[in-house]
Amino acid sequence: MAVTAQGVQVLRLADVWKSFDGVDAVKGVTFAAQAGEIHALLGENGAGKSTLMAIAAGSLAPDRGRMELKGDPVHDATPAAIRQRGLSIAYQHPALVPDLTVYENIAMWLPGQVRDAGKDAASWARAQLARVGCRADLAQRVSSLGVAQRHLL
Repeated sequence: MAVTAQGVQVLRLADVWKSFDGVDAVKGVTFAAQAGEIHALLGENGAGKSTLMAIAAGSLAPDRGRMELKGDPVHDATPAAIRQRGLSIAYQHPALVPDLTVYENIAMWLPGQVRDAGKDAASWARAQLARVGCRADLAQRVSSLGVAQRHLL
């Protein structure tokens, strides 16, 4: 995601509803996240956590409600379009390719325009890892990382 000022609302879900075969999975949820914030979505099984994140990630369309990224409405979202706009969801079980390096995994998931113009991609990647406390070397295979470092990656 492009560097944004602290306090800017980057994601907003407003009055989002989603049901499956007549059973409500998400009922009127409103959620907002500002730049620089980290959120944990907690709840019991069946509470709608995965459904809400799938809507935010563009994997599922809500039955009703609104979604905004950086103040702009989102319509007909796809996972690729949402990633292009700078939103990525960090799931409990990271989607990493263990046979690839740390850098290869980063490059695979992030679109080129996310990186700051004119900066060396490796320097950018190291800076992003440092921001979240990940000490992994870019050339290190993901399979050699511990659980905590994989989650940070």
